[in-house]
Amino acid sequence: MNVEVAFKARFVKRVVTDLGAAGPSTGSADDDRIDGYGDLRDMKGNVIGRFDVSSRVTETRSDSETRYVNADYAFGDGTDSFVISGARRYLPDFGLVKQGLTNVFPVAGGTGAYASASGQCSVLRTDLTEYNVTCALLVPKR
Repeated sequence: MNVEVAFKARFVKRVVTDLGAAGPSTGSADDDRIDGYGDLRDMKGNVIGRFDVSSRVTETRSDSETRYVNADYAFGDGTDSFVISGARRYLPDFGLVKQGLTNVFPVAGGTGAYASASGQCSVLRTDLTEYNVTCALLVPKR
């Protein structure tokens, strides 16, 4: 069954953990981390769930850094959820994704109404703490 889902993800907390040498660093245990959580809101602004995200810096360049990202989007009481996962480029020095740039992530699975989901989500940063998320999912019929 094809399912379209659109919502806003607004960070409540974003934490940078600078491991290894000061400043951006990579190399197994020294990979820096950027983690956080926040609210999921419908397009009218009503809270419909929460998200948790973890990422680690896997490459640094003078103009960008690559991070491997995992984000869990949980709706309602958390029974219905899905996960996106993949590596994308961000602004350097623990920066955000460039505003106005859409990153596309694969869906790695789900629970409840999204059990065994696949597909992809487009994630667009709209301001300092908010992202528009639009997903095209394929959810097997039960």
